[in-house]
Amino acid sequence: HGKGDYKNVPETLPSVVFVDLKMPLINGHEVLKAIRKDKRTKTLPVVVFTSSDHEKDIGQIYKSGVNSYVVKPVQFEKYAETIRDLINYWRNVNIPPAGI
Repeated sequence: HGKGDYKNVPETLPSVVFVDLKMPLINGHEVLKAIRKDKRTKTLPVVVFTSSDHEKDIGQIYKSGVNSYVVKPVQFEKYAETIRDLINYWRNVNIPPAGI
């Protein structure tokens, strides 16, 4: 259930969560940990924004349970193209077999 101003808002889950690792009140690792700990959200796809492209940092992000990461700064055209490719991939992979 929601907290603070959101405690009375009906529960709906997003399709995907985008989180920055460096935020002012709570860092992305803490958000990811909370998402993975909660049985309602532990399977939500999570994409992390990070300014680091070092293998060690990326490995730590994946160990934390992230599904994907995007290195900042983001070039919008390339990012939009990547999102379109992912949508097309999932659309094609999730086509039910004929007769179902």
